[in-house]
Amino acid sequence: MRRLWNHPDLRARKHESGQTLLLGVVMLLVLALSSLILFDMHTVIKAKLKVETGQQAAALAGAQWQKESLNLIGELNLIKACALLLEGEVQWPDPLPRQREERKAALRCRIDHLSEMQTRVAFLGPLVGFAAAQQAAKSNGLPAHGDISRYVEKLRSDARYRESANNAAGTKDVISGYRWRGPYTDLVESIINNGIAVYPNVRMTGSPTVYPTELASENFYEAIRELRSAIQVADPPVSSQNYWNILRNFVIQTNGYPFSDAEYAKMWWDVDFSHVRFPEESEIFTLGVSLNFAGVSGYANYDDQDRQVPKMLESASGRNDVYQDQTELPDGMQWMCYDAFWYPEYYRNRYRDYDSSHYEYWYRGGALRRNVKSQYHYEGPAAYAEGYVNAGRTSLFCSRCYQNRKVDLRDVGTLDKILKLRQNRTYRIGSLRGTNSQSVDTSGDYRPGSIAKVLGELEEELPPIAIPVILPVFTEAALVPTYMPVPYGFKVLYETFSELEQFLGWLAGQTSLFSVTDPPENPEYLDDLKTLANGPKFRYYGWNPAFDESAFDREWKDNLKGWPDAISSTAYSRQNSAGPGWFQMPKLSSSILNPLLGDSNSIQVVDYVNGGTATRVYLPGSKRQYYVVTAAGHIVTNAEKDPTLLYNSGNVHRQGDGYGGHDRKADDQKGPSRL
Repeated sequence: MRRLWNHPDLRARKHESGQTLLLGVVMLLVLALSSLILFDMHTVIKAKLKVETGQQAAALAGAQWQKESLNLIGELNLIKACALLLEGEVQWPDPLPRQREERKAALRCRIDHLSEMQTRVAFLGPLVGFAAAQQAAKSNGLPAHGDISRYVEKLRSDARYRESANNAAGTKDVISGYRWRGPYTDLVESIINNGIAVYPNVRMTGSPTVYPTELASENFYEAIRELRSAIQVADPPVSSQNYWNILRNFVIQTNGYPFSDAEYAKMWWDVDFSHVRFPEESEIFTLGVSLNFAGVSGYANYDDQDRQVPKMLESASGRNDVYQDQTELPDGMQWMCYDAFWYPEYYRNRYRDYDSSHYEYWYRGGALRRNVKSQYHYEGPAAYAEGYVNAGRTSLFCSRCYQNRKVDLRDVGTLDKILKLRQNRTYRIGSLRGTNSQSVDTSGDYRPGSIAKVLGELEEELPPIAIPVILPVFTEAALVPTYMPVPYGFKVLYETFSELEQFLGWLAGQTSLFSVTDPPENPEYLDDLKTLANGPKFRYYGWNPAFDESAFDREWKDNLKGWPDAISSTAYSRQNSAGPGWFQMPKLSSSILNPLLGDSNSIQVVDYVNGGTATRVYLPGSKRQYYVVTAAGHIVTNAEKDPTLLYNSGNVHRQGDGYGGHDRKADDQKGPSRL
């Protein structure tokens, strides 16, 4: 035994004791870190499922109530038809003229009451769906952390929701005999007070038409602020290319808006609210109904009732011998119809690419394996739900703790410190919308939520809009596949009362920027416009009207290599009122090609814009960056294209589309990725 213990192999292993323990500790650490990562993955996946399930349930709940509301409105249309049947000449002997007028008046009164009931449904039915959507989202685990209380404030105070002698575009207090404002506003407020888990889609009263359109863009004011800061730091400012391009139309008088210093002292803007129209129904989960024909698909006005009403009466009674003539209908007869937003023709007339990027893509198998059934070829209402949850993370926080040495593993309270850090560090799953400080936040192009759509059909597989009068033909609500584009007229109710929008509402009533008696709630935008209006202290740094371009060309066309060193002393400044603004300075272009340069550091190239031969003057030591002098001896400036390059399009991009700019083309925005 002694000899065995002294065996060389055993004596070597005696010095290796403890290595298995060390390997085990390392493996335990790896497993611990892996478990943290896997825990994060589990948390994120669980949160994704919760968000998606909650949003889909909420969207379906809203669409179900849209379906019920439309069917109820359709039933009331049938009751109107029955009232007409009871007054038909086939049913009653010809009365005396006076009796006929009395009966017409009585019938009109009954029809008006039915129209009021339909309007009530159009206002309050979708709000019941809004409440049901919130409950469905909460029941599926989405927390109530949204806030759209300012929408109620807008309903009560904004000029677009008030009718007055000075606001012809304001909303009527009474619509079809229904005083909508109190019940509608109170119900919205009640739903909001119970907590908002998902944001709905809306067809808002809208934002004004703004001229110049840049005034409705946050980027426009941001550019002014950045340039103002740059001018204060350096006179002239150093590099401000991107920001000057945003202000191009306000700076270059020859190609943009013809505003002079004198014109800037007057009312040079136009904020127009005249086109804004309240939909005269719920803005949330809007149904798209109207007490008249939509004016599309051949139904231009009530003159077409002689073709459509008999179909509806025949459907209601099984008879085809009543009211065959338009003249037999009582005066003022109104049906609740689909509005223009239901009809593809409405969008086809407004968007050139509607068929290619929306209609064909949506209905004709562009997104699905099979075409959508022909009876569902209509736009119509949709119910959208968008929410989020905050998922806590572990591995990231712990690793940061160790890296930053904020947590000492030897401390007794280490676990408590890690947990406290974790509470403050979460990852949002779902909507990434922030505060609504920018007008673009209310657009429909951003789609992280779910959409459900109302489905229905007439006989012979016809879409509901084959007859413009609403009938109770809607049978179900279905989720819109994620990959499909969002419906038209689509926006999300997310406060919808941005500071910029408030400012534009204030600006609409002003005649000058410099003599105001009631300053806006947020004066920052006013200060920005005042800065813009000040030519010598701001705009001239971009375009100096006193600059002599011809003299500059003669002086610098043979000395462009030295221009970078001369910018600070030659460009426009308060001390040099004759210098060029940024747009008037030589344009520094670049090329991926390395030319063979001689001692002159320049080459001759084709001038594709002006014709002839232009000269590229390269910066010393560079084979990429150059200035251009045309054959006529003109130095190409920042306001001009490089004529030695070929372009696919000659159009100059114009910044800022204003409110609703995203709606000018078919929306082919694809939804979020799914698990």
